[in-house]
Amino acid sequence: MKAIQVCKIGLAALLLYAVPGWGQFEGRLDAVIIKGDKLSAYGGQELKFIKIFRYNALQHAWRIIPSQIDDCDERYYYPSHEATPKNLSARDELLFMARDAGDYASVNEWIPYPGSRDMPRYQIELTDSIGQRRYLYAYFVPDDGVEEDPTDYMRYRPVVGSAPDSVISKYYILSYNPEGLWYSISIPVSEDGNDQNFFDRLKIRMQADISVLWSFNDILITEDNFKKNGESRYIDGKIRLIKTWEMKMSVKLGGSTITQPISALVLKYYPYYNEFSFPVPTSYSGDQIKVKRVDMLRLSTDLQPKTAVLRMYTNNDLWQHPDGVAVDRVNDAVSTNLNMAAWNWWLQAGNGGSLLSVGYLQPILGVTPSLYYWDNPTGTNDTGGTKLDTGDMTSWGDTGIKYGAIVPQDGGENINMAFRFYFLGRNITPDSAYALKSQTAYPLNVVVREQGAAVPVELTALSATAKENAIQLAWATASETNNLGFEVQRKDATATTWQTIAFVKGHGTVVSRRDYFYEDPALSLGCYHYRLKQIDTDGAFTYSTILEAEVAAPKEMSLAQNYPNPFNPTTTIDYRIAQNSGETITLSIFDMLGRTVRTLVNEPAQPGYYRILWDGRDDSGRMTGSGVYFYLLSDGRSRILHKMIKVQ
Repeated sequence: MKAIQVCKIGLAALLLYAVPGWGQFEGRLDAVIIKGDKLSAYGGQELKFIKIFRYNALQHAWRIIPSQIDDCDERYYYPSHEATPKNLSARDELLFMARDAGDYASVNEWIPYPGSRDMPRYQIELTDSIGQRRYLYAYFVPDDGVEEDPTDYMRYRPVVGSAPDSVISKYYILSYNPEGLWYSISIPVSEDGNDQNFFDRLKIRMQADISVLWSFNDILITEDNFKKNGESRYIDGKIRLIKTWEMKMSVKLGGSTITQPISALVLKYYPYYNEFSFPVPTSYSGDQIKVKRVDMLRLSTDLQPKTAVLRMYTNNDLWQHPDGVAVDRVNDAVSTNLNMAAWNWWLQAGNGGSLLSVGYLQPILGVTPSLYYWDNPTGTNDTGGTKLDTGDMTSWGDTGIKYGAIVPQDGGENINMAFRFYFLGRNITPDSAYALKSQTAYPLNVVVREQGAAVPVELTALSATAKENAIQLAWATASETNNLGFEVQRKDATATTWQTIAFVKGHGTVVSRRDYFYEDPALSLGCYHYRLKQIDTDGAFTYSTILEAEVAAPKEMSLAQNYPNPFNPTTTIDYRIAQNSGETITLSIFDMLGRTVRTLVNEPAQPGYYRILWDGRDDSGRMTGSGVYFYLLSDGRSRILHKMIKVQ
């Protein structure tokens, strides 16, 4: 086993006990991301052959899970089907959902696909803040015939006619306007929404001293000033959808409109949430536009007025408004304090759905941000500059953060406004918001281990054959590694638990064929299931496939020769009773004169296989002498007679 490799998942963590249905590990919202350098053995291999599996310890079964590998270079992400070359590099990212993780699997438990043992596998151990562990396994499977999991958590819908391009998750639908800005958000009915858009716009406002063609002016820059600069790039993956928005800043001055390309905005969408990172320059110098000073900067989300029964909550205002404040265009005084160098959250929750914003905030150049909240039919409460709003010029529960005047130091500094926006069902509670915020402080710990395949105990033959009232099991191994042996386990067709009936010792470690045999004798009529539990010397074990065999009723009545014969003083007699035998079975011993010496059986006929011991005594318990004796099996319709000899 190679050295352990450790990484963290930013913004992904704690169990969401406060959210209905999210209390179990399988209900987590985390998308797990692992860089390609953690899977070094697969470096340079084709991406399409790297598969992620979960293991079910109870059923001893493997299942492939949805996963995604994004090919990355210095600037862009590429979908794996467009990657050039289509091979794993250290920068690439492997993604899957934490909720799909399963049980621990020893190295003796391996997927059954051909070629999967030719390369190591990677065990991916996920541990949450309370110590719960789940596991997934990355395999290199050079077989295009492996059946994929059909689950597609995310998909992209491009512009079709008048319909905008959209990000479609099972849990939300987000659409863009023609300039690439958020246009609508809705939650499906199946996810406790109402399929109606509850979002107005994402507002970006910057009051700044800007030079256009070398003339400085106090200008208000809003989201409307950011335009699309060519076609957007996107990755439509099963786990993550990435849209790269090439932007340009467009500023009007007098009768002229001046545009300047600026940095691309990369938006990452996952099931339930979006990661939004927007670098805003406090000073900027392009070919035609220069930013000298920023007097005010705001990022906020404004909602639709048709969204009914809406409330706003924030973590630092619950003491004053534990039930939140109503979003009704009557502005409420809320606390604008934010926790610096810590995670903050604010929640807009209504019948159409809920938008939860979670962000890590810190002062920039000594300027402390504050919560922005404005619920009013006119204007804004921005300080300095214009008070006019954007969009419909009104605010419906408009909530976000705001920085005051920022004077850049030499060289300037970008404000990286990073958030996670959760798109959730109706009327999410503050407790749920707090749980989602708290998970960022306790990220999942991800440990990646390279594991080589153990030389397995390879079963090359396994059979179960009925012989009269016994079942004969036979199996062979092509090779063995640390094989302690095999437990033989049995249950009848109606039983729910397995019974261990024997242990057959293994051969330790060998590379040549070994044959094994076990007979399960003296069984009643019926159907039986068998399996082998192969046990290693370290206690690890695996189960064989399950075999079925049936002990059927004899086709005719028969009587076997006693054994031993001659005998002294006891002998054994085997006989069979057929399904169509008469009503009463008798088995009797006679002497040479035809006198009854002993009646061994006199009972109603029951089909099956029987064995009985004669101890050499008569019906009175006296020991008989040496001589020739006869024993007769009868069902009232048929008679079978054999001779035996007793010697003393």
